Amino acid sequence: MRELDSALDRIEQTVLPTIASVLDALIDSAAGARPGIDAEAYAEALRALAREVEEAEAALTAMLPDPAEAARAARIRRLRRLSSAA
Repeated sequence: MRELDSALDRIEQTVLPTIASVLDALIDSAAGARPGIDAEAYAEALRALAREVEEAEAALTAMLPDPAEAARAARIRRLRRLSSAA
């Protein structure tokens, strides 16, 4: 769990500010966009950003324990404690 907390802290400190700054830059540049000319470039930039967010979400999900497996492991630990106490 400590490793997960550390990973989440690193994500919060590095990935999230990067995503926010990319969005800010995209919004600023879109303000000066030429209608019908720059739209596809901005749309592709948004799609690329969405892919990065999805990749980050997948990496984070892979780091999280499977709830069913975590419950099973907790039951086993409780049983071991009970049997060693006897």
